[in-house]
Amino acid sequence: MRLAEAVAHRRGLDSIASRRDPVAAALAHLIAGMPIEPALDAMQATPTETGEDIRALDANEAMTNKVLKLLRTGNSNADAQARAALGD
Repeated sequence: MRLAEAVAHRRGLDSIASRRDPVAAALAHLIAGMPIEPALDAMQATPTETGEDIRALDANEAMTNKVLKLLRTGNSNADAQARAALGD
């Protein structure tokens, strides 16, 4: 099994090397030589885009912590409050 995986991986690397695509080569181990879009986007992001992504993650983390706090109260309506806090 490992030998078959190694052969498949090597073939994928060979096909990527022939195209001379360094991003695809860097991501070859992820999905049979085909870059994953989020990883590709992260590698090509500008500092402004990265800052926006970090702010969005911070907001999501704050919302998640709020919802978890509501759920941990054990109130009979904690589920409804948590869903309301999530919005959609």
